[in-house]
Amino acid sequence: MEKQNVTLSLPKALLKKAKLLAVREETSFNELVRCCLEQHVGAATGYEKARERQLKMLDAGFDLGTDGIISVAREEVHHWQKLQKEIASMKTEISDFERRLERLEKQAIDA
Repeated sequence: MEKQNVTLSLPKALLKKAKLLAVREETSFNELVRCCLEQHVGAATGYEKARERQLKMLDAGFDLGTDGIISVAREEVHHWQKLQKEIASMKTEISDFERRLERLEKQAIDA
């Protein structure tokens, strides 16, 4: 791999901390900077590749097995959603009622 020297301008405190980190990791400051840059560039490149892959999948679309025919009206979907919410609410009420009943039964036994 061909290399090229670069000049960096860093805050003195950051430079000092980076050099100490390099010593602790038993590597050079140059190697530490190179690794950080490789990780950052690799992450950005990986994100772009994943994004492009996902966009291609969205463009291609997915086979939902409907042959392009929508067999349910929007109103029907909303009606089912409303019913599901009502059922969930009723289940909560039943659970609350069962807990109260258990408490009353326990009180009756203890009395």
